[in-house]
Amino acid sequence: MAMTAGEECYELLQVLRKRLRKKMLTQSIAVAKVSKNDLNRIFTEDWWPLSFLLAYHYDVDVTYSVIVECLKWRRSFCVDNISLLELKPLLDRGLAYIHGKDCNVWINMRQHVIGQQNSDKLIIYWLERHTMELQAAPITLLFDMSLCCLQNMDLDLIKFIIRSCKYYYPNCLTSLLIFENPGLLKASWILLRTWMSPEMQRLLQYVKRSSLSAHVPLPYIPKRYGGQDNFMFTMDELARCIPLRSSSSELIYNQQDTLQNDTANSDMPFNDTTYFNNLGPRRSVTFEENTSRGTSLTSASQLIPSIIKRNGLPQALRPLAEARLHTPIKDYAKST
Repeated sequence: MAMTAGEECYELLQVLRKRLRKKMLTQSIAVAKVSKNDLNRIFTEDWWPLSFLLAYHYDVDVTYSVIVECLKWRRSFCVDNISLLELKPLLDRGLAYIHGKDCNVWINMRQHVIGQQNSDKLIIYWLERHTMELQAAPITLLFDMSLCCLQNMDLDLIKFIIRSCKYYYPNCLTSLLIFENPGLLKASWILLRTWMSPEMQRLLQYVKRSSLSAHVPLPYIPKRYGGQDNFMFTMDELARCIPLRSSSSELIYNQQDTLQNDTANSDMPFNDTTYFNNLGPRRSVTFEENTSRGTSLTSASQLIPSIIKRNGLPQALRPLAEARLHTPIKDYAKST
């Protein structure tokens, strides 16, 4: 009897997990280069590895390579320990935030200048939060280029965002909107387009104020752009919806137990049709690019706690700031 599409995908998922487990057992990549939370998620939550499989046309070899590099990058970038206190100046200025019915990430490029620190961390914070809370649900990136000039056009940052959507958060991006791009920066986006895969190029669209409503519902378009939305992002709003830790962080990954569980469940059919219906069409992705950001990162341990001003924080975030201020320097990057 022929397998259904769901059962076939489940079989590929088991093959992928066995290869990952074999690499960890033989090369010990799990010891220092991979987060325990990520290992738990890979082996206990189907949606995450499946999002990679779908993005790479169910090619186990390519998916395996991408996931290994993604796991290493997540540990080196400290994705689980991005500090809101580091990001507060950028959040206050509204550099990037999530808003809208269809989970739009608004990126106001005029609030960024070349060489500015932590902009990449802020983008990853929102992509991570969206992906892990909504399990790789579709997302739109909207680059607001209005009033931008050459000093705002950071090619390295945008290339990093493109690469992150391709390798680290695959199968999520459904639209890439460039809003009110000045003529001065037209050549820059032509260059950026050459760095995208053909699939991502098809998602790229240039929109103006008159056509924005065709992509974003009027209730979620700011009034300054002809919409109906009075929304202004604030730290108070962020504090009201700070997510809890992922459930995978409460699990303890055990290689032997996982191997036994996979063997016991190998005959179980995969029936999560809702997941496949929500992921959209398959997309092919090549893996020819360098997956590490060229610029050096500033770790949380390099921050001087005395420069953090409590008085500038909203009331809801002050307990978090208090905990950070009283954390020993050696543990500062680990506290949350």
